[in-house]
Amino acid sequence: MSNNKFSDIVESWKSMKLWVKIWLFYLNAIFIFCIFFWGDHEVITWILVAYLGSGPYLMSIIIPSGGLSRVLGLAHIVPWTPLCIYILLLLITPKTLHVRHLDTSTSGSFIIYLVIFSASIMISLCFDYYDVYRWLKGERYILGSKEAAAAGASQLKRVNL
Repeated sequence: MSNNKFSDIVESWKSMKLWVKIWLFYLNAIFIFCIFFWGDHEVITWILVAYLGSGPYLMSIIIPSGGLSRVLGLAHIVPWTPLCIYILLLLITPKTLHVRHLDTSTSGSFIIYLVIFSASIMISLCFDYYDVYRWLKGERYILGSKEAAAAGASQLKRVNL
């Protein structure tokens, strides 16, 4: 690895497939979009906590390793799985199970947001669980490395690994 970890991390990001980058930008946008519903329901606070809470965990893996790897899925799995379950319970269970449930007074746009949001993180969690499984099975390369390029996981960007 080169002496400049920041440039290694940037190169690792740049080596990712385009569709993965687009997906990650979309996920960030869907999380940030929740601020437009601030005050509608306490779930918005939990969405922001899960979003902001995954950042330090991501950085605690990315910075020491100097790039992105499949184990990063854990940073999503840990906070997003309970959040997803909570949102699904909000959407499908009766009010007796909630402190502040969704009912007919809940705005339609808020419910649509929650449905789109929960579907998005469920898809992301499928990728994350699969990535962590693959990492546990030995795919521990950093994206942009020769190993990642050979596996078809990313483009070769970093030759100093």
